[in-house]
Amino acid sequence: MPNHSVDSLFIQEALKKYGLRLHSYFVDDLKIKDLISDKEGGGDHLYENIEFVIKRAGDLGGEIQFIFPSYGRFIEIQYFKTSKNSSKLKSRQVNNKLWAKRTGFKSKRDTRWYTANFMGNLNELIGELMYGFTDEVKADLHNRLIAP
Repeated sequence: MPNHSVDSLFIQEALKKYGLRLHSYFVDDLKIKDLISDKEGGGDHLYENIEFVIKRAGDLGGEIQFIFPSYGRFIEIQYFKTSKNSSKLKSRQVNNKLWAKRTGFKSKRDTRWYTANFMGNLNELIGELMYGFTDEVKADLHNRLIAP
């Protein structure tokens, strides 16, 4: 067995662990924030439709792809969009702070579920790929390749 297949198997398993961990973070965050309810989505929750696929890329590399309905990203992007009346709102907020007036403005609902989880856990994957390929792991993967 060439060492090439052991390396490839390690990368595939690291991506699978990363995908499972990230999938659970996505689902937990969506449930906690209750971003898609039965009223809005017509019955299907966004967290029920999140999947991931691991593909082979190049000689040793791998690629992970998360698949979910496009409205999931739109929900998060909407959080960062500014209002058309944002300039009026900002000057009004300054005046209210200066004169200590209480207003009925509500803060935005936190809809960030994808980017923070994905980018926040990317360093864990990088660390696993860089430092997780120890001699013990190599021996274990080699034994698994030999014995079916």
